[in-house]
Amino acid sequence: MPFTFDRMTSSKRSATLALLASATLMSAGLSAHAKDDVEGMLHVECWKDGKVQLTMDREKATNHWTETNQNGAVDKNWRTAKRDQWSFYLTKPGVKLQLDMHLNKCTWDSGGSPLVYNVRNAK
Repeated sequence: MPFTFDRMTSSKRSATLALLASATLMSAGLSAHAKDDVEGMLHVECWKDGKVQLTMDREKATNHWTETNQNGAVDKNWRTAKRDQWSFYLTKPGVKLQLDMHLNKCTWDSGGSPLVYNVRNAK
């Protein structure tokens, strides 16, 4: 028998929707308090082709970010340009980077075609 809301009371319907939303967020690797989790986030891995392409680590006190690429090179020039509920928008000279925790995407834009990676191990 398929799931239906037809015979549910309004309060049960609301509770069920909240539970489904929470389960969806948790399956994406985020908790039901995603905004708080994103605010406290200190480490994000950006993956493509089955391996880590770059790792971003945030120094919470200064809100600066350190990039470590797949070759181990470290770049500490990243700054938070802005924030919204789900994303960090980072910049360094010549490059913009969006860490989108809602879509689990990392988008690197250096003026050409943006590179899109999958976010894993965000914490």
